[in-house]
Amino acid sequence: MAKKIHGAIALILSIVACQTVQQSGRSQFIVVSESQERQLGEEAYKEILGKKRWSSRGDWQAQLWRVGQRIAAVAEKPEYKWEFNVIQGKEVNAFALPGGKVAFWEGIMPVAQDDNGVAIIMGQRSRTRSRAMARNA
Repeated sequence: MAKKIHGAIALILSIVACQTVQQSGRSQFIVVSESQERQLGEEAYKEILGKKRWSSRGDWQAQLWRVGQRIAAVAEKPEYKWEFNVIQGKEVNAFALPGGKVAFWEGIMPVAQDDNGVAIIMGQRSRTRSRAMARNA
């Protein structure tokens, strides 16, 4: 009897948690709500920025903000609290967290070269994060 109840609960959860992704039209099994995901992103972002220093390169900060604002304008996520920061460090890396939290390390900025390069990296980081969240759900 308990197995039937557990099976029924699993079936109901599977149906409820299965959602269609707007951008691709594909179905995914989502366990964490988007608001929970945003909250986790904000918490992780605060933790990271609490341990790292922002870059003093105003030109890089302005470039990341400028490109980020253009992407945010077409992202169809008005509920996001978008933030874009360059972090001190030689790492050739960047990340995008749920809720519109984006950071690049100083080391990746010369690799990006210009606004187009920043946009490509930002888009790739956002896409990777979205795919990882869907897989881990």
